[in-house]
Amino acid sequence: MTHDETPDPGSPLRVTRSQSDYATVIAPVGEIDISTIGLLNVEIAAATGTPERPLVVDLEGVSFMDSTGLRTLVEAANGAARRAQAFAVFRVPPAVRRVLQITKLEAHFHEVADLEPATLTAIRPPDTP
Repeated sequence: MTHDETPDPGSPLRVTRSQSDYATVIAPVGEIDISTIGLLNVEIAAATGTPERPLVVDLEGVSFMDSTGLRTLVEAANGAARRAQAFAVFRVPPAVRRVLQITKLEAHFHEVADLEPATLTAIRPPDTP
């Protein structure tokens, strides 16, 4: 498994990207808003080069997310679909889940319960049999 982390220790957001044989996992920790969204966008863009692996965003460490975070998740899911890459969210915290529910975007994302190989290999891109 490889591991990359955004280099700005003073930022209210840290983002790690790890890869295994089964998925690429992006894990933001902190606040996702207009001032920090660039860090998340960089890591998501770096993860799009491996469409054979699902792209999973682990949201457990997110304490706040505004509309720019929602837009980034929607764009990431839509971009993954265009590349025939599976996309999922993992460990959605209550504050983020509430935002997804209020905006009616919760159903837009596949949510996984774990990162076990059997779960990850079962994720399929949209319109894939």
